[in-house]
Amino acid sequence: MKHKLLLLHLCIIVAFTAFCQTKIPIDSGISYQGKLVTICTKVYGSKAFDKVTLLNLGAKFPNSLLTIAIF
Repeated sequence: MKHKLLLLHLCIIVAFTAFCQTKIPIDSGISYQGKLVTICTKVYGSKAFDKVTLLNLGAKFPNSLLTIAIF
């Protein structure tokens, strides 16, 4: 019973987030600043430091189109 309820909640959350976000190309991300969007692209590199990990998207460093910092 718990597994079915958990699966139902997971499906609702995934469906809700999938319909709420707009899928955009990586090169137009600056025009969507402050909005919730989805960017699908390849991760070309990463660098891990003590308190932050950087992901380079769209191209290899230093030409990456987007760098994501994960704290």
